Amino acid sequence: MSNRPLQQLLKELFDKSLQTSLAEYGSDANWSYSNINKSNITDSEQAVFLTICSHQFRVFITIHFVLEKCRSFIQQALNDKKETIDEKASYDFLLELSNSICGMLKRELGNAVPALGMSTPNILDEASFQFIDIFKAEDTYFQEIKLDGNHIFYAGFYYCPNVENEIEVTVIEPEVEVDSGELELF
Repeated sequence: MSNRPLQQLLKELFDKSLQTSLAEYGSDANWSYSNINKSNITDSEQAVFLTICSHQFRVFITIHFVLEKCRSFIQQALNDKKETIDEKASYDFLLELSNSICGMLKRELGNAVPALGMSTPNILDEASFQFIDIFKAEDTYFQEIKLDGNHIFYAGFYYCPNVENEIEVTVIEPEVEVDSGELELF
């Protein structure tokens, strides 16, 4: 890896992780990725949420979706021949896909940043994201993902550096009494 700002590198590595994870579910020519502003995510009901953490930063990975809009993609990806795919299988697929994207990103970041941790994926209601601003993300990045021109979901991240990672330690020195000639028993 070359020396570049982490924020720039994050975007490139996120795109690579996203595209590599999705490549097995359709040829590259069928996928389209469009950079969007997070305020353009208006038609999402739920999101898969994961974190990558270090002492220097946190990255929140999110996959925003409407389950009904991505069911046909999930059914095709799982090669499921049933008329409809059940809800549990759909959620499991989205959790695994998100875990794959996040895991790939963590591995790439791990080459430059030691001691990274990663959470397990969780599904949140879209309304939960009204509180995300309390983390004071320094950067956000989102893509709209389409397969054969059909919207599948949005994927992105929130980058939150830990500006308060200085830990102040006060060392209390024991008082040294000098009494020569006597032994003290404790």
